[in-house]
Amino acid sequence: MKIREGYIPFKEGKTYYRIVGECTGNKKPLLYLHGGPGSTHNNFEIMDDLAEKDGRMLVMYDQIGCGNSYIEGHPEYFNAETWIEELKQVRTALDLSEIHLMGQSWGGIMTIMYALDYKPQGIKSYILSSTLPSAKLWEIEQHRRISYMEQKYQKISLNDIKEARNCLEVTIAHLAAQRRNENDINDMAEALKKRKSLLTDIKENTDADLNFHISVAKASHNAILTDMYESIACYLESQIAERNENSSLSAAEIDRLHEVLFEAILNSQPEKAAKAVTEILEI
Repeated sequence: MKIREGYIPFKEGKTYYRIVGECTGNKKPLLYLHGGPGSTHNNFEIMDDLAEKDGRMLVMYDQIGCGNSYIEGHPEYFNAETWIEELKQVRTALDLSEIHLMGQSWGGIMTIMYALDYKPQGIKSYILSSTLPSAKLWEIEQHRRISYMEQKYQKISLNDIKEARNCLEVTIAHLAAQRRNENDINDMAEALKKRKSLLTDIKENTDADLNFHISVAKASHNAILTDMYESIACYLESQIAERNENSSLSAAEIDRLHEVLFEAILNSQPEKAAKAVTEILEI
């Protein structure tokens, strides 16, 4: 599979891009816009096979300030207008006059803004993935859904969640290190890899973090513990998100703690696994 990488000059920095495959027939390229703001193109790499299967060129890039397009000392660049200006520059530089445009999470919001405010030419279709058209409407909907819960659950505090999580996860990690099989290892490794690829996107990283811990719970091969853990997953999201946003540790340091947990389970070290998850819970 042909993969090309390079950089496009943009303002005082440069934009990293990655192109996979080539278009066949009259097919148009698919251009990806990643999430965040602040994430990278990396999670789109799982789509590389589509280039061969569909005979279509895939184009992805890191928005300025993110990933391989990192730039220091220019916080004024970090806004929607600049990122859409960069999108136009990418299309021009790579001769993407006709494309299908896919936006994921923040990239989806950016796609909507681009379509409505700029009315670009040459867009054959818009694809929105895990995104929202209005933060205000999204907030209203979350509160509406919470209102369906029993009153006692609506009043659950982050401390309640942390205490419940502490009780469950130490036992789960201990059992997982004793009972995990090859499939469990693969599932945990894949979840950890995805978590690592989304370090700079708090929302996406929170989801990936939770999925990793669920894969650990499944590796315990205790159906009751796994069901209990999954039943509080919706509460854990807010606790994990708050930790990721407010921790004194860097995202890379938190990621390393998760790697230590995985390595302990992989090497069948129950005490080390229990200690590793305890350190994660104490962040």
